[in-house]
Amino acid sequence: MNPIPTPPPSGEPRTTEFDETIAKLTASRGALYGHPKDNFARIARLTAETTSCPHPEIRVALDMILTKVARLVETPAHMDSVLDIAGYARTITMILDKEAESSPPPTGARSAEGEAKHPR
Repeated sequence: MNPIPTPPPSGEPRTTEFDETIAKLTASRGALYGHPKDNFARIARLTAETTSCPHPEIRVALDMILTKVARLVETPAHMDSVLDIAGYARTITMILDKEAESSPPPTGARSAEGEAKHPR
């Protein structure tokens, strides 16, 4: 196995292809989400609120959801962002389930569901 990659068939540096690809990607994303400065400012305002969430992994999921919300402000019909929000919301339940597996509730603790069925 050769550890040194061979140059692309075109003979141009890889950075040329990279730069061209990134320029196209930036233009297409800009058309969807607006200028990065505006979009990132919106994301920063929204995610400033999640800093009070005491759970670091859930805070990341919330930040990702809010990033998608910020994008939907610019392009509300972009279904990919809507689906991403649903996916990130599901990751919160996955995190909570994983934690519940490793730390069962203390003896005598009642679940929210049990509380709703049998209020005190």
